[in-house]
Amino acid sequence: MMEGLLLSLACIVACPRADGEPTKLSAEDFRGPEACAACHPRHYQEWRGSAHAYSAVDPLVKAASHRALKETGGRIAGFCVNCHVPAGARTGELSPSFEIGEVSPLAARGVSCEICHKMEPPGEGKPIANASFEMAAGNVIYGRLRNPAATPAHETVTSEYIGKSELCGSCHDVIHDSALIEKSFAQWSGSIHSRRMDQCQNCHMLEYSGQAAVDGPFRETLHRHNFPA
Repeated sequence: MMEGLLLSLACIVACPRADGEPTKLSAEDFRGPEACAACHPRHYQEWRGSAHAYSAVDPLVKAASHRALKETGGRIAGFCVNCHVPAGARTGELSPSFEIGEVSPLAARGVSCEICHKMEPPGEGKPIANASFEMAAGNVIYGRLRNPAATPAHETVTSEYIGKSELCGSCHDVIHDSALIEKSFAQWSGSIHSRRMDQCQNCHMLEYSGQAAVDGPFRETLHRHNFPA
């Protein structure tokens, strides 16, 4: 398993980012997942048990990153961290020679609440791969509810994109020199699920009814955040 992963890493070392530089944000653009927990305790607890919460600190990821940096003389640079440590990549915290595990507590939270809830579609001409997504700055949070309750915690904006497979594909497809190294989104795009408009979220964010936030109104359709795979 390790050999296959390292082969994939080696394949992308010589390839520049297919989508150009990511949007740069500051640390002030992120509050961290614990800030979300007070109002969204259920979603936070579900996320804590998901692979997204450990994308920056998983022992296999750390070991693969360490070995890849060593075997490539650091040329792997920030390619993998754009998806695995997105807050650190977007704020510029991570140096080209960084090692996973040597990052701030914010960056170590991996694919946390704000990563997906600040995502915007890639710019025109960019592929849906290689962390090509854009991100909102400031205290803007995107959600799927069409009538979100007002809150002083953040500005809530209804987003169609957050419910689409393209959002997931930004990190779950990896391209090197026109070759797909990872291709979950590409496989979905060619499947019957795409033709039926069954989005990734339909299976990986199961529906339930309840409150989106503490003391919020009852909602017929909410989505779990444990992302079963």
